[in-house]
This record gives sequence, structure tokens and C-alpha cells, in this order.
Amino acid sequence: MNENELRNLLEENLSKMFGLSLSEATLEQLYKASATTVNDLLRKKRKNFNTKVKQQQGKRVYYLC
Repeated sequence: MNENELRNLLEENLSKMFGLSLSEATLEQLYKASATTVNDLLRKKRKNFNTKVKQQQGKRVYYLC
């Protein structure tokens, strides 16, 4: 992921969430759109990881507290 791809994702989220462009958004709107963008990226990464583990029939570790 490079800077341009991240900027495009951020602009997409701003447009979806608030109907604004990058130059029109307030700091709070930028913050919320950024948080959503990062959250989406982490969810996608987690989903890919879980799929990979299932395909490899990976082991699970459980901790007792």
C-alpha cells in the first residue's frame, strides 16, 4: 500500500460517510474517515490471515487465566 492508494481510500470513505471531498472536510470528519479506513484495512488483513490459517489447518492456542 502506498500513499496514493491510502489517499484514494480515505477520499472514498469521506465521500461515502459525509459526501465531502478531502479539501472540504473538517478535522473531525478527517479523523473519523481515517479511523474507518484503518479499521477496514485491518479487517481485510485479519480475514486474509484467518483464511490462510484455515487452509493450512493451523493449530489454535488457548490461554488459561
